[in-house]
Amino acid sequence: MRRVFEDEQLEFARISREDRVGYQVLCATASGDIVSARALSAGGMRYRAQSREDLPAVGDWVVLRWAESPETPGVRTSSDAMIVEMIPRRSRLLRQAAGVRTDAQVIAANLDVLFVVTSMNAEFEPRRLERYVLAAQESGSEAVIILNKSDLVDDPERYLEQARAVVPEHVQVIALCSLNGDTKALSPWLTPGSTCALVGSSGVGKSTLSNAIMQSEQQLTKEIREDDAEGRHTTTARHLLVLPDDQGVLIDTPGMRELQLWAGEDSGMDVLFSDIEELTTRCRFRNCQHEDEPGCAVQEALESGELDSGRLYSWRKLGRELEWRAKRQDVATQREESRRRGRMIKQIVKHRKNKKTHY
Repeated sequence: MRRVFEDEQLEFARISREDRVGYQVLCATASGDIVSARALSAGGMRYRAQSREDLPAVGDWVVLRWAESPETPGVRTSSDAMIVEMIPRRSRLLRQAAGVRTDAQVIAANLDVLFVVTSMNAEFEPRRLERYVLAAQESGSEAVIILNKSDLVDDPERYLEQARAVVPEHVQVIALCSLNGDTKALSPWLTPGSTCALVGSSGVGKSTLSNAIMQSEQQLTKEIREDDAEGRHTTTARHLLVLPDDQGVLIDTPGMRELQLWAGEDSGMDVLFSDIEELTTRCRFRNCQHEDEPGCAVQEALESGELDSGRLYSWRKLGRELEWRAKRQDVATQREESRRRGRMIKQIVKHRKNKKTHY
């Protein structure tokens, strides 16, 4: 719905693309049509931002201020827009940003559904699916696992069973072939007003799937390498697409070589690894480390075959990673708060000096 402001230079919009120069935004006209425009973030917004997470990202709802036409005061121009406010997010998908700094990168904002795409070939890795499900749970969006390229295997059920074995029962696992354009299995999530995102490694068919959902060649696609089934980067930036037939919007994302988790308030470990968490409650000792202690229910389940050794390894590895990440984030937050206080004190001292000089 188009939001009307008393100030004619203000307008509601949504971020559809981000680059080094600025943003591409989508706005609704008075007639209900969707138009695209360029916009920059206002200096005040950048100044107030304490981290990259506080700046607009693809999927964010924002308020634009259009520049006035110099020839006709009070009438906005059609090309110059500044983002002056960001509407609070109801969800956001985060990961640790690349580089040495401890900083969150917003992959997509205001998501309802996260389509985690993998393919039924050498790229398939259950441990990677666990990471994406954890990220989805921390974001507040619903995870749906899509096993693409079902045409490459004689027995898709084998892959479906492996995927279902590592995700919670409430997470849907779907097999399809995006090449044939059949996306009916995704219709329960492609609904009016919904925001979905495609994530996964390069070459799993995200762009092909995006084109199938859009019913047009919106995204460039390439064949995977035949020697190792590794993918080739075709999508180079996150892009929000308005779906036809009132199916909501879809955010296509570049392939991720690695998903470094961001430690939020609720990691989701207790949901993803509910089977292991339940076993830990049956151990003889409360402080059991689940190594070689007597009466360890986890080790007993491992020896009996009830618990897979790879899943136990993943539980330990992800738990240690999130714990380490949380400590790093706490230190980074404290340092940033110290720098912020330092800047504030410098401004106060400078203001007092200027005041004394003035009088």
